[in-house]
Amino acid sequence: MGRRIFFAQQDKVAKEKRRKHLEQSGYVFGAHANEDAIRDKDKRIPKTKRMYRQYAELWKDFLEQNGIRGYDNGPGSKVPDHQLIKEFLRWYIHSTRGRLSKNGRPVVKSVLSCAERFFSGLEEEMQISVGLEDRKEIFNELALNTKQWIQRSLTAEGTIKKINSLNKSFTRKDFIRTVSSLWQTDHHRFIPGLLKVIILLALQLYLFTRARIGAFIPSHEDKIQRGLRYKIWHWDP
Repeated sequence: MGRRIFFAQQDKVAKEKRRKHLEQSGYVFGAHANEDAIRDKDKRIPKTKRMYRQYAELWKDFLEQNGIRGYDNGPGSKVPDHQLIKEFLRWYIHSTRGRLSKNGRPVVKSVLSCAERFFSGLEEEMQISVGLEDRKEIFNELALNTKQWIQRSLTAEGTIKKINSLNKSFTRKDFIRTVSSLWQTDHHRFIPGLLKVIILLALQLYLFTRARIGAFIPSHEDKIQRGLRYKIWHWDP
């Protein structure tokens, strides 16, 4: 038997094994054609999609309250121009309660985040893609040192202000307060000394790496996967 005949037979055996394996695995050609036709289908995680959906709903509320029509879901919908987008952002600024500014309006960083999530929400939820020139007129995420309409015009006219949020890093003072509370304050549950030492080492790690407070006191939705936590075991001898 020549080498050519031998390898040809091996190829036939491999093809037959592959065919049987496909039958056993239940593969059906084209079963996921509709899903696979969508580009970047799972580009964003569900949490991000929910956030973008909120801003798409804000856009719909803006259109409904102001009697604007023609901007429905789908590729055939009208694409808002920069003038209407600016009006939407002004509506957002005056309808949202901020925490940092004295007049109660959102600050520059919040409006920038709104614009970014608004553009992504239109693409994700409504299949509407705003033109690059209109996006750059509002803000340019690629040119960090270039001030666009939000940073330039809205701040110049006093509609919003640039106020930096407070530093929420885990500082030395926070560390001292936490450790003092851990060792000196009476707690509802007894914390063994060894566990206190382990928590102390973990807190030092957060301190030395300049972690944010949210790293070990996470938001409610992330409390199971993140943060500094421990489990109490009840042992019955």
